[in-house]
Amino acid sequence: NGGIALDSTASLQLQAGTVLSLKGTALQIDGDISAAGGNITLESRAANGSEGLGNYPVNIGGDALLDVSGLWINELLNPQSTTTRAINGGAINISAVGDVAIANGARLRADAGARVDNSGKFSGGNGGSIALATRARTETDAGSRLLLDGELSAYGFGNGGTLSLTANAFQIG
Repeated sequence: NGGIALDSTASLQLQAGTVLSLKGTALQIDGDISAAGGNITLESRAANGSEGLGNYPVNIGGDALLDVSGLWINELLNPQSTTTRAINGGAINISAVGDVAIANGARLRADAGARVDNSGKFSGGNGGSIALATRARTETDAGSRLLLDGELSAYGFGNGGTLSLTANAFQIG
């Protein structure tokens, strides 16, 4: 029911394919969260899941890294590898009843990885997805801010990734 903060010196290195969901009244992410081929969901909302209106922001600081990129696997170098085959990019979902701010220097990555099997065959993964969404803060509010000043990527070898932006209105430039 409270806020969640991840300090700039913090680093959450999760196992491949992990699903992480953080929900609170305000989220401030300044550190690193990585889950190869996994899913990171950050959501702000009113306390106790009520439909209360207000500004419940999600801020991604300038030192932050959210990374769900696929793994790079070379079985020629390690034929006995038991590494998971998570070569596709995962998903990053950020939503707020209020503002979403991705600061300059922040990096959101959902890039594909790839695999070279023990016969030398290359298999490239697909890019993942990044979704950013804001909702109005009050009944008379024209909308919340969606500030996108960081770097986003979801490159792929097969299919490229997707970017979804949801807000009351957009102004580019």
